[in-house]
Amino acid sequence: MKLKYIFLLTIITSFLILFIPFNLIKNERKYSIVFNNNIKLEIKKIILVGDSRMELMYKDKRDLNIPDSIIFDAKSGARINWFVSDGIPNLYKIINDKDYKYYVVFNLGVNDLHYVEDVESRVKEYYKYYNNIVKNNPEIEFYFLSVNPIIEEVLKEHFDYDDKKTNKKINSFNKEMKSLIDNSNLNNFKYCDSNNSLDFVIPDGIHYDLNTNKNILNYIINKCVKINKNYYYKKHTLYW
Repeated sequence: MKLKYIFLLTIITSFLILFIPFNLIKNERKYSIVFNNNIKLEIKKIILVGDSRMELMYKDKRDLNIPDSIIFDAKSGARINWFVSDGIPNLYKIINDKDYKYYVVFNLGVNDLHYVEDVESRVKEYYKYYNNIVKNNPEIEFYFLSVNPIIEEVLKEHFDYDDKKTNKKINSFNKEMKSLIDNSNLNNFKYCDSNNSLDFVIPDGIHYDLNTNKNILNYIINKCVKINKNYYYKKHTLYW
């Protein structure tokens, strides 16, 4: 009789377990893995493709508490030639792992503006590559994060050369890129205007302080990519 009750209790317990949601919580620096009602596991990653602004953000990864779910494909001084020779191949190596859902954010262009006067042509060059990548990867969501501002006088004082970047060029670059993206037929490519949405502290005229980088990350996650309502960046801590 005792064995009969034990067997019955085991059956009831097993049945109840089927209706209990499971949350496997990893540490704060990573993300939570949640099994939904269909027992389908989906892990998401954000890839940030950029220049020194993104590379320095990566170097401050510990102070910004950036988790492994954010991947950097960035290089100091990066321009379109780096994007073609290294940035794109690096990106394809990452997204080749099909176990993840990816969100790719492009943030290149500021360094090119020192070398070119015909801003519109450079934007079209970038867009040609973006368009090809986006079309070939319809399952991935792509974003262009606006080129953010500089302080021209501070930049020229801080560096040894006569820098030809200007905010006028930056605004022209952003305007042309936004127009190309908005008028495309690509449903998985969107423009994100952080330039006109945030305040920037720029100690050397081009790179941002820690708090500004925190705000840029917050903008990317909450206003640009917007993965879901449970994914937000606050008080230097990323929660997923």
